[in-house]
Amino acid sequence: MAAPYFYDTSANVTPANKEHLLTDLLDAIQSVLSEGIHPYCEEDPLGLNRFDVSRSSLGYVRQTETITCVSVRIVANRDSIYRTNAERDEAKADLEHIAEDVAKRYESRSFVACNTSWPSADKVLHAATNANQVCSVHVFPFEVCFFKTPYYSSPEPTEKIMWDAFCRARARSSKKSEKRELRPDDWGKEFPYGKYTYKILGPSVSQNISDGENHIDLLRTDGYRAMKHRCWIKRQDLEQALYEMEYEDKSELAIEKSHAEEAEFYRNKRFIQPKLDASGIDVVYREVFSLKGKTQNHDFRLVGFIKKARKYPFRAECIDETGEYAGKICRLPYDAVVEAIKVNRG
Repeated sequence: MAAPYFYDTSANVTPANKEHLLTDLLDAIQSVLSEGIHPYCEEDPLGLNRFDVSRSSLGYVRQTETITCVSVRIVANRDSIYRTNAERDEAKADLEHIAEDVAKRYESRSFVACNTSWPSADKVLHAATNANQVCSVHVFPFEVCFFKTPYYSSPEPTEKIMWDAFCRARARSSKKSEKRELRPDDWGKEFPYGKYTYKILGPSVSQNISDGENHIDLLRTDGYRAMKHRCWIKRQDLEQALYEMEYEDKSELAIEKSHAEEAEFYRNKRFIQPKLDASGIDVVYREVFSLKGKTQNHDFRLVGFIKKARKYPFRAECIDETGEYAGKICRLPYDAVVEAIKVNRG
């Protein structure tokens, strides 16, 4: 989990009494989900009545420098042949409310991450029972993360408090941005990136992203799956996108981007230079060549390289005025590009 940059240095430590935190969370899960209608767990979230599962099998705590992560498993409905994403999302929503109440006791804030992007029916836990036996049960696995902050009682949403702490940590960092630093007022801001517009959600808490300093969660706000598609972006790319959006003189910005692209072109060219030398050819920035497509020839302009790529190391912009590739940046194969440049040079 991404941890250090969610830390607010105005708070001294993460929640104390880690084992008490786990006990309180499991007690709250059992109390809340055993009442009312919760078909995804049959009102038996810890499997105590159905399987006699030992509580020690359903959660554990791990501590980072700044965050207490509690991994918990809610025992799923045994009669469901296929547990869906909708059921998992319902379980997550209930757990978020439970974790929020527990966090207040520790003057902390909490957030919940799923331990998998797949339906949790695929997660089978070989749990110990109170009779010292082993049983296999389907579970919804989650990770509940607690971070201590003096703003735990603030009406601001947790995501905003995390973003503010993240920006303060970035301001103290010795690694400064070359273009633009992220600011607290950037939270929720929309910006164009590629073909779509995105909204900033906060530092990444994805289970697959281990470095929250360098990844930011986004929500697509237009186009395909608008307001549903979540993704992440590298922090440096986000800073560049915001810098370009706020730059007033677009013509001057285009010149600046061209100079930066050219510098990167020759910086990355060294990775492929030995192969070019072996082919008896050299290439230059923005060199134009033609490649034959399925139905017609396409004109390209060489703009960069992909480091460590063997078969498709060239990045080229299609300069056709019309057609499916017009204006697109494409990855092109080494042999085809070298041959096309030789033909173009005569």
